Amino acid sequence: MICISITNSSNRFAVVDMYNAAPQCDLMEIRLDRLEQPDITLLLESRQKPILVSCRRPQDGGEWSGTEEQRQVLLRQAMFEGVDYVELEVDIAEKIPRYGETKRVISYTSLNKPVRDLQKQYERACALDADIVKFTAPTNTLEEAWPMLRVLNRPEVPCVAEGIGQPGLTLSILGRKLNSPWTYAALEEGMEAHPGQATVAQLRDVYHYSSIGSKTQLIGVSGFTPQQQLAICLINGALNHLELNTRCLPMGIGEITNFDKLMKALHVTGVVLDVEYRSLILQVVEKLEESAQTCRQADLVLHQKKEWHGFNTVWRSAVRTLESTLKEKTGGESQPLRDRTVLIGGADATARAIAYGIQKRGGLLVVTSHDEDRATLLAQMYECRFVPQTHLNNVYADCVVCIEDDIVNEDPDVPPKQLIDEYYLRRSHTVMDLRNIPEDTPLLKEARLKKATIVEPLQIFIEQLSQQIRGLTGKSVSADEMTQWLGS
Repeated sequence: MICISITNSSNRFAVVDMYNAAPQCDLMEIRLDRLEQPDITLLLESRQKPILVSCRRPQDGGEWSGTEEQRQVLLRQAMFEGVDYVELEVDIAEKIPRYGETKRVISYTSLNKPVRDLQKQYERACALDADIVKFTAPTNTLEEAWPMLRVLNRPEVPCVAEGIGQPGLTLSILGRKLNSPWTYAALEEGMEAHPGQATVAQLRDVYHYSSIGSKTQLIGVSGFTPQQQLAICLINGALNHLELNTRCLPMGIGEITNFDKLMKALHVTGVVLDVEYRSLILQVVEKLEESAQTCRQADLVLHQKKEWHGFNTVWRSAVRTLESTLKEKTGGESQPLRDRTVLIGGADATARAIAYGIQKRGGLLVVTSHDEDRATLLAQMYECRFVPQTHLNNVYADCVVCIEDDIVNEDPDVPPKQLIDEYYLRRSHTVMDLRNIPEDTPLLKEARLKKATIVEPLQIFIEQLSQQIRGLTGKSVSADEMTQWLGS
């Protein structure tokens, strides 16, 4: 079930929110602590779905400003008037006995750190005449979420586990798979019960919450950035299109040494990695494809034949999209990169991957970087030319590929030191910038003004997802199809 939290401060507007929420949820939580003058009778008369009443103290993440006695009176009144569920904290549950048919949700909240002695707290809550036990705590990584996951499927008393912030999505998805009674969602953006809470539309459209069941296979996607959310939206769309009972699990990986154990415990056999873990994952991976081995970076790992295999899809997606753009520009040349000079701005692992791909396609490399030592080593690795940033104006290039971030000065009044500035760009250039995919960068905006040819960052992003989906499922969804989904 999905429980939408009603967080308005006005009784009248709370009723409107309840009306709008009813078609989209199975349960509504009325946050009495958010209401300026709670009118329980009015709110219960307006219910179209079962109601859970809570009145949270500041130490539990709420906004109650009255006395504790007044708070407990409101909770008793809600039970007397026949609310479906009432949330009671473990330290007051004994003071408020069961009344009528109202079910008791016994909750324990830890706002700043994971719950300690979780099993002990679970047993304590069960002993307080609980119909449902609820835990709320930060779960930034799978290690932090793991103790809460272990109690989600307990047979004694059903358990709801709520993570704080965007990482709480991990518990929402896994809770659905483990048959937790419900997960929480906001009605709309700006109406969250806590910062980072998912909206009901995100649960429905991005995470395909209702289609997840106990037999659903999960694919890990690390990170909680807007980029990762878009990736999950498109991957889940492809999985649904392919009619596979597989969905994405957003997650924070945490300590890489626990990766293998946690993935096996969750039966996750494939993970799409964000930038933070593409090099760290090499501590876990037993086999690397050639490009991943060369650049020492993997953005996709698959568990095959009892081993983790690492793949680098960045270079393929970037180089294929670059080639496609050049073909349009040149009238359909079969090998558009051959003998064309490509300036690579950067010398990190991604730069090594792109250099690998461009050289395989016959391109002529020139390397520059803020870090001249690393750039020199990269140039030696690929037997190509290194040019200091100060000498860029003397370099001819057909294509410009920017990978390395600008250097931000500590003084906010001093602009960042650009690796490739707008004065270098020419209309004849084909420009690709991998720093903010799938969004534009200032460099790309300047290139558009100069009418240079742009390798669209969104197309690079979609091409990469297309390759990752093929690796994860063995089936193909074209980049063109995914592009159409975005427009629909």
